[in-house]
Amino acid sequence: MIGRQISHYKILAKLGEGGMGVVYKAEDTRLKRMVALKFLPATLLNDSEAKERFMREAQAASSLQHHNICNVHDIDETSNGQLYIVMDCYEGEVLKDKIAREPLTADETVAIAEQIAGGLAAAHEKGIVHRDIKPSNILLTQDGTVKILDFGLAKLATSATRVTRAGSTLGTVAYMSPEQLRGDEVDAGTDVWSLGVMMYEMITGHLPYKSQYEQAMIYSILNEEPESLDSTKPSVPPGLVQMINRAMQKNAGLRYASAAEMGQHLRKYRDSQKETPEGFFNLNAMMRTLRKPRVALSAGLALIVLCLSAVWFIDRQAKIRRAREILLPQIEQLVQVDRDNFIKAFNLANEAKKYIPQDKKLIDLFSAMQVEISITTEPQGAQVQMQEYKDEKGPWIHPGVTPIDRIKLPKGFFRLLSRQLITCISNTSVREV
Repeated sequence: MIGRQISHYKILAKLGEGGMGVVYKAEDTRLKRMVALKFLPATLLNDSEAKERFMREAQAASSLQHHNICNVHDIDETSNGQLYIVMDCYEGEVLKDKIAREPLTADETVAIAEQIAGGLAAAHEKGIVHRDIKPSNILLTQDGTVKILDFGLAKLATSATRVTRAGSTLGTVAYMSPEQLRGDEVDAGTDVWSLGVMMYEMITGHLPYKSQYEQAMIYSILNEEPESLDSTKPSVPPGLVQMINRAMQKNAGLRYASAAEMGQHLRKYRDSQKETPEGFFNLNAMMRTLRKPRVALSAGLALIVLCLSAVWFIDRQAKIRRAREILLPQIEQLVQVDRDNFIKAFNLANEAKKYIPQDKKLIDLFSAMQVEISITTEPQGAQVQMQEYKDEKGPWIHPGVTPIDRIKLPKGFFRLLSRQLITCISNTSVREV
């Protein structure tokens, strides 16, 4: 194929080969530019349905004008009826090769994932779901720009992307969502899952679900949980762990509602990690002022007050940002998943309340998971202690001495211990609140 002239394209080199065909680097002899030509597999030359779908999906991909999606310019066929797509040609490497060298840092992972989410969001807005998001379909150009490849073409493969037929590849299955593996209808949520799997792999250097056999891999994805990032890579920031875990929820309803929402969270996380901009404090100018004898004392005092105020302000803003961007999503997920999580969610909510007490979402979450009760004893004056029923070694809560009026507690089962301060008679019981 190398050296051949296809229409006005001169084929120069082979770039890669996959389940959907072979990609070549070519020169557009009319416009004097480099392009990539992707040919439909020769085995599908006589498959009219495959050719029709190839054409239809190429048309859809060409409508996605986004800087993180590989541009499709044209579709044509050779004299022997082999279809090919004309795309932009980029210098760079696929994400698969970058991960193979070494795991990525948290900052690198977020930067790449944010761009992928942006490209997916643009596609989802047009009703196009990729369905085969994986490192080999993500190109990183030399300037760090992400390009999503093979957009909308994954579903054309008659073997590589359908686990219900023979020949599906383990590399593809590893990134499939549970609903896709079950053969259910899929939507944008399946791409969100795949992006979460890729982020896990970028951070750790390995897949969350690993097996040498395809059926074992499918079983793991459908029924098991991956090794926790907290134990696999303790250095990963908690906020990033939370985002990856949310993207990989087996229940699609608990994932990010869209790639756009996930991209927003990635952007907020990235912004929250930025250090105070250089030059925020001009220390040299302040020192020059301090050297002036007449203003040394007043300037020194002003500098101390300013520095203390700045430290307090920056610390306060960081805690407010953490409450909104990290604690709130954790609380919301805990409340949605299971009532057994209400106590843990309640404790996190009380921590967030210190910094965002008027936040409407936090107030709504409190309403969903807490109840207001009063505690009385006969006779009065008993010291009350409470402990989560399922956690016998957990801490005891000390709400006070009866009568206790209108205290707020998380919904759940508690072990209640009351001690009569005068008679020293104690009573232990279990109550649901």
